[in-house]
Amino acid sequence: MRPEPDHTPPGRSDHTARRARALALLAEGLTPTQVAQRLGVAPRTLRRYLANGSLLAALRGLQTEQLRALAAATMAASHRAHQTLLAIASDDAAPTFARITAASRLIDTALRLYDAVALDERLSALEQRATAPDP
Repeated sequence: MRPEPDHTPPGRSDHTARRARALALLAEGLTPTQVAQRLGVAPRTLRRYLANGSLLAALRGLQTEQLRALAAATMAASHRAHQTLLAIASDDAAPTFARITAASRLIDTALRLYDAVALDERLSALEQRATAPDP
């Protein structure tokens, strides 16, 4: 794999631009070895970048943003998926196996959501206790 061409903006050092590009590639899911190859640097150089606490924190921040965006998109699509499962489960003309599978998925999803809500409530109660002044 050939190194990527340098697209360093004017006034920005090659080193800073390379670190920023490494961060972006790592956030996209490339392995450190793939990133080093793509940037044309030694794997040891990339490990040195990652040893920098601020770069590692920035990587975690980018990954968290990506996960939140993915979760939001999935939640937006879940309503339609839920409606589809309901339609299949209640369609007497649908094959029995399809109706049972749809009903099973609906029950499984409901139980998972219930668990998530219960966990959130317990966590909130613990946080309130932890921040409450001592009597």
